[in-house]
Amino acid sequence: MAESKFYSVQKALNTCSDHEHEEVEMYCRTCKKSICTKCVKGDHLGHDWETLTKIAKEIRKQTSNKKLKVESVSKSIFVGIKEMLDFLSSESENELTHNCSQMESRRKRIIEFVNKSFDEMKSDCEKNHTSRMDKIQERTTQVESKRKRIQFLIENMEIGAQDYTDLDLIELHDEIQSLLYELQDLATLPYDVNDRMIYSPGPSDMSIIEQLLGTVEVDKSRPEIIFEKEFKMCDTRVSCIHLLSENEGWVHPMKTTINHLVDASGNIGNSVDLGCRVYNFAVSEDDTMYFCDFEKTQSVDKTDKHGIISTLFSTSPLIPLQVNLTRSEDLLITLVDENTFDMNSTSRRLVRRTSMTGEAIMEYEHDNDGTTPQFCKPACPIELHNGNICVINETENDATDTVYCLDFRGKVLFIYRGFDDNFNPLYMCCDKVGNIMISDACNRRVHVIDSNGEFVRYLLSKESFTENIFAIDIFGRKLWIGSSKTERIKVFRLGYAF
Repeated sequence: MAESKFYSVQKALNTCSDHEHEEVEMYCRTCKKSICTKCVKGDHLGHDWETLTKIAKEIRKQTSNKKLKVESVSKSIFVGIKEMLDFLSSESENELTHNCSQMESRRKRIIEFVNKSFDEMKSDCEKNHTSRMDKIQERTTQVESKRKRIQFLIENMEIGAQDYTDLDLIELHDEIQSLLYELQDLATLPYDVNDRMIYSPGPSDMSIIEQLLGTVEVDKSRPEIIFEKEFKMCDTRVSCIHLLSENEGWVHPMKTTINHLVDASGNIGNSVDLGCRVYNFAVSEDDTMYFCDFEKTQSVDKTDKHGIISTLFSTSPLIPLQVNLTRSEDLLITLVDENTFDMNSTSRRLVRRTSMTGEAIMEYEHDNDGTTPQFCKPACPIELHNGNICVINETENDATDTVYCLDFRGKVLFIYRGFDDNFNPLYMCCDKVGNIMISDACNRRVHVIDSNGEFVRYLLSKESFTENIFAIDIFGRKLWIGSSKTERIKVFRLGYAF
C-alpha cells in the first residue's frame, strides 16, 4: 500500500516497553506515555489515562470542528507577529538613534574635558616657566650690575692709584671686597630646583576611556510603567488581585467573602463565595482556588471551577493567614499562633511549605542562627523564578516592616527595608525577568528590586499615585493595582528596553 501524505495509514501496533508481548492500547496523560493494560493496574494505577482509540477520536473531532477557528486564529497570529516585528523594527531604529546621540554627546563631553584639562596643565607649566625665567633674568641683571661696578672700580684703582689718598684707597678696596662677597651670594640658585613641575602620564591602560564613555548592553530588567485605564467593579476596597491574563483576573473586595472574575473594563464575568473572609488567595492553572479560613476552621480550603468548597487540611492549633502556590504545585502558607503582633518566648510565626495533603516539606521560622524568630507576622509568601521565596514580615510599627528572601532551605539571602522612614509592604509579585514588585502603602510607591535584592527603581511615586497602593499583580506586561483608599483598580502597562 502506498504511503499517504496525510498519514492515514496505520502503523503496526507497538508493544509495551515495560511488558513484553503486550500491545499498547492506552495513553497515560499524567506521564505522557503509551501503556498497556498491565501498566494501568501497576505503575500507572490512579493516573489520568484513556484508550488510544478514544483519544484519537477526540482529536479528530476537534480537528474537524476547528478548521474555521484555526484559519481565523492563524491570521490573527500572523497580523500580530507582523505588527510586533514592525514595532520592534521601529523601536530598534529609535533605540539606535537615541543611543548614538547619547554616545556622541558623551564623546564630545570627554573630548572637551580632556582639552580643558590639557590647557590647564599647559597653562600651569607655562606660568611656572615664566616665573623661573623672570627670576633668572633678575639674577642675571644683578650679577651684571655687580660685575660692571667691580670692573669700573678696578680700572680706576689701576689708573689713579697714586692720586688716591690713603683713606680713599682703603675705602675703594673695601668696596671692591664687599662687591665680591655680594657677587658670591648671587651664585646661589634663583629658585628651588626641587619645586619642579613634571608631567606624569596617567594609566597606560586606555580602558579608562571606555569607562568614561560608558557601555552599550542589553538590559531587560528595568521596566517602565505607562498608565492605561482604571475601573470600579464594586463598592468596597480591593484587598487581593490574581491575574489570569493581561486583561482578566480574580479580585477580592475587602471585608467580603466573595471573589469576582473581572476584565480590564470592570465587567464581572463570574463570582465565587468562599464562605469566609480571606487575606489572599491563589489560583492554579485548572482554576482551582486556594485560600485560608483563619477565623472559623483554621484550615486551608479550595474551590473547584464550579465554586464547590472543600477543605484540604487543618493547620490547628496554628492559624493560617495567607497561601500561595509554587511551580511544583506545593503550597506556601503563613502561620501564626495568634493573629496579633504581640510575641513571647513561645510564639510561633512561620511560613510552611506543604503538599496538597498538608504534609510539611519545609518550615521557615528562624533566622540563620537557627534560634532567633524570623517573623513577627509573615505575609504574602511568593516563589521567585529561581526557586527562592520572598516573604513580607509585618510588624506593629511600619518603620520596621521588611521583605525577606530565603532559599529553599530557609537561609536568608537578603532583607529589603526600603529607603523611607516608614516602609509598609503589603503585597508582592514578580515580572517575567525576575524583578520583584512590592506595594508600599505608606509611601504610595511600587518598589522594584531584582532577585538579588538590589534596588532597581520605583515604578510609581507619591507624585504619580495619589492613593495608597494595596493589592498588586502582574501578568505579561500588565500590572493591576488596587487602592486601599478607593474602590478603583488601575491598569498599567510595563515597557522593557529591547
